[in-house]
Amino acid sequence: SATVLCYGQTGTGKTYTLQGMISKVAEDLPAGAKVELTFVEIHGAKVFDLLAGRALVHLRQAGDGRVHVRGTTRAVASGGHGLLTVCSGALALRASEATERNHAS
Repeated sequence: SATVLCYGQTGTGKTYTLQGMISKVAEDLPAGAKVELTFVEIHGAKVFDLLAGRALVHLRQAGDGRVHVRGTTRAVASGGHGLLTVCSGALALRASEATERNHAS
C-alpha cells in the first residue's frame, strides 16, 4: 500500500515529477501484475475524482484523527501499459489555470 502526494507552488515540477514516477513504476511492474488505484485532485477547497470525470468526493476525519477520501473510484490496472493508460487519463482531467508564471498550471 502506498500514497503519492504532490504538493507545492505553481511551476515547481509536481506534474513532471509525478509523470516520471508513474513511468518508472510502469517500467518496473512485472507483466500481468495488478495495481489498484484511486486518483484525486485537491483544487481549492474541493476534492475531485480524476477516475470519474472530476466527480466531487469528500474528505472525512475519523475519530482517531485520520483523514479518509470517501466516494472515489478504484481502477485496476494490469501491467505497466495498463497503469500508464489509467494514469494518463486521470492526468488529462487535472485542473489547469493560467497564472503569472505559466500559461497552464
